[in-house]
Amino acid sequence: MALERQLNGGVDFLRSVNNYFQSVMAEHRENKTSNKILMEKINSCVFGTDSNHFSCPESFLTYPITLDTPANGVFMRNSQGAEICSLYDKDTLVQLVETGGAHPLSREPITESMIMRKDECHFDSKKESFVASDA
Repeated sequence: MALERQLNGGVDFLRSVNNYFQSVMAEHRENKTSNKILMEKINSCVFGTDSNHFSCPESFLTYPITLDTPANGVFMRNSQGAEICSLYDKDTLVQLVETGGAHPLSREPITESMIMRKDECHFDSKKESFVASDA
């Protein structure tokens, strides 16, 4: 064991394994906290997608992955800081976050700032897409 510590800068196998598992557990706790905040944001931004409440053709109310109109939608920016938003199915978005998936369009990690309330996006007929109201 003395030789092992000498060769590995004072760290033996058990200490190395213990440090690894501690870092994995810390990362897992951090991800759970981050996911909880993200889930709360998603749940607070859900809305029904009745086409009577939108000033756009119904074809623009489709989810970009399945091309179906979701019953419960959530707007999400197309990438971090993008002005264009897309409509997502709430349940599919929740599943994506729970499994640690990346943003379907940009492949970036999904963050709380990407999730938008219904009143934070409006349809821009010139761009033929939903745009963040702060853009």
